Amino acid sequence: MFGKPMPSDVKHKLLADLRRRFGSIKKLANSQSLFEIGSRARIYVRYSKLHPGRRTFYCLRQMDLKQLEGRQALICFLWDSQKEPLLIPYHDFEEVFVTLSPASDGQFKAQVYPQLEGTELYIANAGRFNVESYFGWNETNSISLGSPEHWNRELTHSQKLFSGRLVQRRATIFGCPEVTEAKWTGILQNGSTWLLDCLPREIWKLLRLKST
Repeated sequence: MFGKPMPSDVKHKLLADLRRRFGSIKKLANSQSLFEIGSRARIYVRYSKLHPGRRTFYCLRQMDLKQLEGRQALICFLWDSQKEPLLIPYHDFEEVFVTLSPASDGQFKAQVYPQLEGTELYIANAGRFNVESYFGWNETNSISLGSPEHWNRELTHSQKLFSGRLVQRRATIFGCPEVTEAKWTGILQNGSTWLLDCLPREIWKLLRLKST
């Protein structure tokens, strides 16, 4: 359709906005979607057209996500007719990705469901997250081009509840069915640590989920 923005147009607009905010940025080798801002911050840009039912579809390469580790990093989800970018600190979801295995093509599958209120991010084999608060440029305010520090944003309440479901699923698989979602939710809400101490060390190492 004439006048409809192309994927390259949407991406170029985002990159132009980033250059206005931070100066020059450069594309990393071996990826069409990874860019570096200064020497420490990175942004992973993914685009999807808006499919029927107001949903999008993204593939996140495991090898690309690994290049975000240990740095200030954002994942940017773009789609047609989007008013503001969806900029998610990788640090907020790193614990989710490390518990998952990618598909046979080496990619994690994800979808965003844009809504007037309560936009959700779905990660295959993980679940849904409310990401409404990540719209706009606020997350870029934390970028310090000369600092290697990670962001320390707390998980939202909905993300903590999801952690409970993930713990229950993993614990059942590895022989700890007594680790229920309700017990984990109690830990998160009440600050109790008794169940954490009861988890076998190898299972807790695998889960790698934070209680704070």
